[in-house]
Amino acid sequence: MSRTDPQISLRVPPDVKKWLSQQASRNMRSLNAEVVMAIKEKMATTGLEFGDADPAEAGDHNTHKESCSAAST
Repeated sequence: MSRTDPQISLRVPPDVKKWLSQQASRNMRSLNAEVVMAIKEKMATTGLEFGDADPAEAGDHNTHKESCSAAST
């Protein structure tokens, strides 16, 4: 990542920031790198990778799975 990458402003509860800071320290990463890694891990678990469909079009996969399960019972 470089300083020219797009930036966002993010607000998190104090407990989340503390956890992220602890994880970053434990993994010898910056806080920014830890947040990016956490998001990438979440992307991988939802089946979304870079270059996939627009996230707005993809929707929440967990909600969709739950809806499909409820509909089939």
